[in-house]
Formats: sequence, structure tokens, C-alpha cells
Amino acid sequence: MVLKFKVWRLQPEKRVYTRKGKKKKYRVWCLRDKEGHIVRVARKPEDVYRLRKRYKKYNEEHKLEQLLAVRRLKDHVRRIKAGVRKRGFIKQLSIYGITKNKETGKRVYRRYEIFKAVQWTQQEVAAIHDFFKKSPPLSHAGIFIYHNDKLLIVEGDKITQKGTSEVGYKGERRNLDVD
Repeated sequence: MVLKFKVWRLQPEKRVYTRKGKKKKYRVWCLRDKEGHIVRVARKPEDVYRLRKRYKKYNEEHKLEQLLAVRRLKDHVRRIKAGVRKRGFIKQLSIYGITKNKETGKRVYRRYEIFKAVQWTQQEVAAIHDFFKKSPPLSHAGIFIYHNDKLLIVEGDKITQKGTSEVGYKGERRNLDVD
């Protein structure tokens, strides 16, 4: 299996243009985003220097380990959710969004999946939503089971109990700011 990581990349590319019937070739440095779209093209040496400097700073802060941690986190969540569904808890409620940490004032993205064996009622959804809003769990992501009016954590799920840092995940990074 080949792992394909979507990362920013700085690469030289050949360009060809025609002037007065003659083909001219030249080389430019292109900065491409995660989807492969060109973000910036550097033709002058100053632009190349600035682009390389920015790219080097970006790659020093965010190494391949972070990309592998994202993969491990997704695999872990997928495995836990499959185990919960095998137990018969097939109705799923997703609560996600950005919350503000009251102590630090920092905004944090959170995502919680809550499973139940039977259909959710409107009162249960409202109560769960209020509970997570007023007292958010330690982890920024988690899988819970709602059974007999109790909110339970899946046994053996370290991510929900201790946080996403258990697999080396540090959080999403913002886009590369290029000027």
C-alpha cells in the first residue's frame, strides 16, 4: 500500500512559450498546495529566495510525523466506531464545532460522536448538546455511548479518555501564509 500524503510542495517546473514562431523554455519555482493547485510562482531570484525561506519554515514546524499521526488517529476512530456498531449502537449523533477555552481564550475545534441503540429524541439531543457545551471533555475528539440515560466511554479508547496527543496528533495546521 502506498501512502499518499497531501502536503504543500515547492518544486521547479519547466515552462514553454512561443514567440515569433520559436519555442522558448524556462524554469520557474512553483509552490503548490495540498490539492496540487499553484499558489505562487517565483520567476526572479528574490522571489525564489523568499519562497524557499517560507517553505523551509513551514516544513520545519510540521514534519511527516504529524501527517502519520493524523493517519493513526483516523484509523483509531474508524476501529472504535466499528466496534461500537457491532455491539448494536447504530444511531449516531455528531457534535462538532469551535469552542473557546475559558482559561486561555484560545479557540479549539472539537468533534464528538455519540452512539445509541434506538432513535434519538429531540430532548436527548438538546440535553447532550448542552452537556458538551457547558462541560467539554478533556479530549478534543471522542466517541461516546448513550445508554440508559448515561453517557459512557468505550473501554480501551485512550483518545477519548486522555486526548488526541496519545497518537502524536497536535491539531490541524493553518494554510501556509505566503506573501
